[in-house]
Amino acid sequence: MDSPVSSPSLPPELEREIFELAAYCRPVSVPTLMLVAWRVHGWVKHLLLRVVLLIGDSHSREGGLWGARSYPYPSHSPISTRIPIIKECVRHLFLSGVFNDTSRHHLSAATNVEDLWLSTDATTGLREIVGSLRLRRLACDLQQIFETHRYSIDFTLPVFSRLTHLELFDRNLPPDFICGLGRIPNLTHLAFGDPDLRSKVPVILDACKLLRVLIYLEDADADSDTAMGEFAQRPTETRFVWMSCVRYIKDWQMGALTGADYWARAEDFVRKRNLREVDDGIFWIEEDDSLELP
Repeated sequence: MDSPVSSPSLPPELEREIFELAAYCRPVSVPTLMLVAWRVHGWVKHLLLRVVLLIGDSHSREGGLWGARSYPYPSHSPISTRIPIIKECVRHLFLSGVFNDTSRHHLSAATNVEDLWLSTDATTGLREIVGSLRLRRLACDLQQIFETHRYSIDFTLPVFSRLTHLELFDRNLPPDFICGLGRIPNLTHLAFGDPDLRSKVPVILDACKLLRVLIYLEDADADSDTAMGEFAQRPTETRFVWMSCVRYIKDWQMGALTGADYWARAEDFVRKRNLREVDDGIFWIEEDDSLELP
């Protein structure tokens, strides 16, 4: 129980808002804030696993912040595997190179996840699990997860109903797939990494009427001169952006924790272009190395 010394002197609603704001602004402070008082523990504990990363095999779990090994828990802690905690807390989930059983375990439990980044060679059983989620952001190989020898991608699945941001890992997309993207009802941001799709930019923009931003995303240093040269003769494609993202995992965490990620940079660039603050013929965005995690 709270001691008299720790009894609140502010209205509970205001005190809670202050502590939650502090936790959001500096996530690494959450474990310390939880020690202030039991009431504070209850207010901020759900933020501890709001952002979860699992990279590598099932023995190399990582949660929380880039460079903060013990946040929110040491990698050997079993807490990130407990289903009630995953369901209650996780809103942003990054799964890369994990075993299929681990993927299924976390995705089955993370029924309230809103932002999913998924890369795994094993996809058995993931089609039904991922298809039932109601995400706002998704990064994955859609053909790998949702297609088998019997199925084509069903864009009416619940996972697509609220989706606004989609990053495609897919390669060699057939024309009917591109047309299918236009059936995602709320899709406003789309990114792809397949260089062959660059020539399909007008087709994609025509199929996806609601798109505000279309990004060709390179995962390594790219040549901005090549980008501007290739698209300099297409001034009408104002929603298209060509960019690199070298510090990719950190960028994803920045987006999950602060909203400042490559999506936000691209959207701001398109806004400036529409306001004539940027030349119409420029499509290249340099990576911002100044951003740091809170």
